[in-house]
Amino acid sequence: MNKSCYGKKTGFSLLEMSIVLFLIALICILQFVPSSETTNKMAEDEFWLNFRQNWTSLVVRSHRQKTAGLALFLNHSVQFTSGTDTADKKQIALPKTMHVQGGKREEKIYANGGTQPQTIKINSDLGGVSYNIIFELGFGGQYRVQKVKN
Repeated sequence: MNKSCYGKKTGFSLLEMSIVLFLIALICILQFVPSSETTNKMAEDEFWLNFRQNWTSLVVRSHRQKTAGLALFLNHSVQFTSGTDTADKKQIALPKTMHVQGGKREEKIYANGGTQPQTIKINSDLGGVSYNIIFELGFGGQYRVQKVKN
């Protein structure tokens, strides 16, 4: 005689499913929270993007207005000024992990578009790296950033 068991049901209880869903959600949340090192690295990358944008803007404004421009490297920021108009001043903050190291801390763009050759060094606390901003002699405000492991 064949008897079927309709009364016995198999499967997961609501409590077991809730625990599993909670653990999966916790793993997903922990996976996407950036560490402080990642956040600091992103801040440095954002600084270099802002530096390039502001430098290019300074070069264009100086050339268009036929006035000198100045990039001044302060302890906690970089300031871009075109001509004698102080209202036309732009400033970007250095991330807390980056520090300008000694020497000359300004780069001029002449009214004719030329720059003076020099290197400005910025140290980073992340991974023992320093950045050399090498301004090249010539027109158009050319520079390059060299990343050096210490």
